[in-house]
Amino acid sequence: MRWGAFIAALIVALLSFKDAIAYYKSRDTGQITLQLPKSVKLRIHTIISGNLSGGSLVIGSIVTGFLVTLLEAIRTGQMYIPYIVAMTQHASLRFAGYFYLVMYNFLFVVPLLIVMILAWFGLKWSDLARQTQKKMALLKVLLGIIMTGLAVYLAVGSGFIG
Repeated sequence: MRWGAFIAALIVALLSFKDAIAYYKSRDTGQITLQLPKSVKLRIHTIISGNLSGGSLVIGSIVTGFLVTLLEAIRTGQMYIPYIVAMTQHASLRFAGYFYLVMYNFLFVVPLLIVMILAWFGLKWSDLARQTQKKMALLKVLLGIIMTGLAVYLAVGSGFIG
C-alpha cells in the first residue's frame, strides 16, 4: 500500500515539475497535465454562477461548496481516499488512517477558508485567477517539492529504504 502511495507521489511530483516548465515556456494553461478536465471546470463555473447569485448567499455558498467538492473529488479523491480507507480497515494502521484522513480534510479545507476570508475582505475572483495564473509555474514547482518530500518520507521515513 505504501509503495503505491510512494509511486503516486513521485508521479505527481514529476508531472508538477513538467507542468511548471511547460507553463513557464508557453504561458498556456492548456499545456498543464495536472488539472481538472475542461468539462468539469465548466460545470463548476456553472454551479458557482447559478448558486451565488440572488437569494441567500450563505445557502448558495453551502450548496456550491458541496457540489464543487463532489466534482473535484472525481479527480483528487481517486488517489487519496482508497489508501486512507484501507488504512482504517486494518487495526494496526487505524490510528494512522484516521490521522491522514483528518490531515487530508484539513489541507483541503484550509486553502478554501483562506480564499473565503480574502473574498470577505474584498478579493475579487478575477484578481485571484490573475494572480494564480501569474504564479502558476511557482505553484507547480512548490507542489512538486511537496510531493517529492512526501515520496521521500514514504520511502525513507517508513523504512522502505535504509
